Amino acid sequence: MWGVAGVAALLLILVLASGAQARPRRRNGSPAPNDAADAVARANLTADPTKLDEHAAEAEGAGYPHTAAAIRARASRIRAVEKTLAASPGERNMTSQIPEASDAAWTRFVELMAGNNAFTTVSTRGDLGLFQMSPRRLADLGYVTNPRKDAKGVWTAEWVAPYSRETYLSDGKLQYESFVKATRADREAILARHQDAIGRTLAGKVATLSGLLGATRQAGLRGLAAWLAAAADRVKFPQTTGAYLRANGMF
Repeated sequence: MWGVAGVAALLLILVLASGAQARPRRRNGSPAPNDAADAVARANLTADPTKLDEHAAEAEGAGYPHTAAAIRARASRIRAVEKTLAASPGERNMTSQIPEASDAAWTRFVELMAGNNAFTTVSTRGDLGLFQMSPRRLADLGYVTNPRKDAKGVWTAEWVAPYSRETYLSDGKLQYESFVKATRADREAILARHQDAIGRTLAGKVATLSGLLGATRQAGLRGLAAWLAAAADRVKFPQTTGAYLRANGMF
């Protein structure tokens, strides 16, 4: 699925991760029955247009033409992107944004970092979008100022014009731009401070730059330094170790 080209690859990411998922509803607004709800749930778990057509037929058969139409619209969007990608033979990956990664490796890395998020996803901590950028990181990159926790312990900040929370969550290209900036900054810091870690055996694997970038995405640069310094931390913080292992070896 990720053998795609440049900006078109990002478009495919956004189509698959977008909030354009169908919601079962009656024409009068009351809850849908289990059969329509099940069709929607299955539709939201696939990006195969043929499967989506099947789920649309199920919803329509249950008496929910609007839900069926929403599912079919999602299938059409995916087909349109796939058609665009197929028209660019020989350009099968996103363009790498760092010199160590091939286009194919960068594409896999972006897919891993996006995970199962939508570009409208907001975590309980206040992390935003497809790449779950924290307000503190967005402040480092110049998108917001004054990052802080609100009364409920959720991170918030003031947006720098012309940006806003709403525009950020609705603009996949902007989210990708911020992700690239963050990754480049992390790369520079890792090479400046921890280049000697590349090639060491950490958590049972020979460390590569992509693995250290994965750990940094999870723990931040300060957390990475502690994780590198102490073997006990690599046991104590399994999420950071898991992020490292999943990304390691890509480049």
